[in-house]
Amino acid sequence: MSTHVTIRNLFILAATFVASAQVAAAQEPVHTFQQLQVGVGQAIVVKPNQGRTATWSVVSIVGDQLQVERRRWNFRIERKTFTEQTAARIDLHDSTLDGTLKGAGVGLAGALIIAQTCQDLVCVLPFILSLSMGAPIGGAIDEAINRTIYSAGQPARVTFVPLLGQNRIGLTARLQLGAHR
Repeated sequence: MSTHVTIRNLFILAATFVASAQVAAAQEPVHTFQQLQVGVGQAIVVKPNQGRTATWSVVSIVGDQLQVERRRWNFRIERKTFTEQTAARIDLHDSTLDGTLKGAGVGLAGALIIAQTCQDLVCVLPFILSLSMGAPIGGAIDEAINRTIYSAGQPARVTFVPLLGQNRIGLTARLQLGAHR
């Protein structure tokens, strides 16, 4: 096969991967519990100011208190209440099925490209790896990416100011990081 065909196939694979990637919603995280848009029973990942990050199920939101629960390894239910002062960040935990399916599709596309471009026994291992590892890698990547829905403190701001003078034209940028409680 010519290098033109190989480059074209790699480009098609890359375009397929990019097209299947979901663009994160342009929604900013909220900074108060009253603004949270989560339902009872929804899975969330809470990163407290102190302690370990964990996945919880929403029980209720009342005022500035978020009540959650999770099932422990010994089948006991652990309940906890977070306040705006104790929660640093909350992420929405989504299903990994879509990432697993996308990974399987990318793995299948890679295997098809390998099968078309290489007719040697050396390509058997990459072919098998591409087929078998696409779905688990896609699921693992999707598991690691969750949308932040709450962030303590104020958001970061960027301000641009034009600089105009007699012999100069420019732009000044100011980055103001949010203050945490």
